[in-house]
Amino acid sequence: MPESPEDFQKLKRPFGTLIPDKKVTKQKLSSLLKDAKKVIAVGDATTERLFGFGIIPDVAVVDGKERRSKRSYPANYQAQEIRCTNPAGVISKQAVDVLRGALKSREVVRVLVEGEEDLLALPLFVMAPEGSAVLYGQPLEGMVVVKITTAKQKQAKVLMDKICDNTNLLKGLDNNESNRKQGVTQQNQGRRSRRGKNAHSTTTTTTTASRHKPYRSSKEN
Repeated sequence: MPESPEDFQKLKRPFGTLIPDKKVTKQKLSSLLKDAKKVIAVGDATTERLFGFGIIPDVAVVDGKERRSKRSYPANYQAQEIRCTNPAGVISKQAVDVLRGALKSREVVRVLVEGEEDLLALPLFVMAPEGSAVLYGQPLEGMVVVKITTAKQKQAKVLMDKICDNTNLLKGLDNNESNRKQGVTQQNQGRRSRRGKNAHSTTTTTTTASRHKPYRSSKEN
């Protein structure tokens, strides 16, 4: 749990852009998500609302409840389901490990949480690839859209340092960040090596790669 009232207030404040309920529209969300590397939804209501707009998140984290009322999933929402346990008011290592795997998957994934998913947005802010978007509901206010940047990842990590007493959990997140940096370094070294080999080439080949779609639509817009 947060170790001070100030930390608790930080958890209650929107971590990104708050869209008031009345202004949450398909057009607004589609505009915000068009360049997102991955779209991640936290909460049953948020997931269902996105689906209602024809936007299916790459990862949805739900507990089957919303404001303590049981929810049912849309009949045509198809996703690989992974389960984990996360007691109320904590962030469990099991949940973090499951979320890490979900983020690596190329399939649409629904993480079904036994307990509560409320705090699981924090490790998602840390682990989600830069350029992704994490969406969650701000109770009785609207929807929050968090664009993942290095600054957001660090901000979330600092807050997790304060509220988590599981050193293995935090170490896992550190390793995740280290692996990302190592991957970028290796990728850059590979590019420099390829440029060196082609330095005397008189022929230039241009390859056009298809852009990753930021969200999947269940129907044509």
